[in-house]
Amino acid sequence: QVLSESPGVREIVPGTKWCGNGNISTSFDDLGSFADTDKCCRHHDTCKILIPINSTGYGLTNNSTIKPVLHCDCDEEFRHCLENVNGFISNLIGRAYFRVMRKCIKKEYPIIRCKHYIFHKFSFRCDKYLLDETKPKVYQFFDNLIY
Repeated sequence: QVLSESPGVREIVPGTKWCGNGNISTSFDDLGSFADTDKCCRHHDTCKILIPINSTGYGLTNNSTIKPVLHCDCDEEFRHCLENVNGFISNLIGRAYFRVMRKCIKKEYPIIRCKHYIFHKFSFRCDKYLLDETKPKVYQFFDNLIY
């Protein structure tokens, strides 16, 4: 069932039950052989604030055909969890996820511009923003950091 494109088959990382497109667990406590990594993915899957694939929410549109866009706090918790596991599979998942999922959402003062970029292997992301604190907070896209 790994990374298959067959209809009805979940794309799940080998040795996990929660890491990939959906999950193949039989219960909340059902974890794969990479249990610590699986716990990170399971927790990430429970993020409450998100914009589903090809959908609009919070005044923003997710045009992705791959994954929902999640709240920045959820993605940041996911990053830290995977980094703390620090295994081959967790790092592979972290690099793959954050390479594809460049954006997250959060409610913050309106962005005026990026104040600082991080560059890594031909990729760059904004890690510090100049915000307009005279206006009300709104949901908007922010860059996820590079894993």
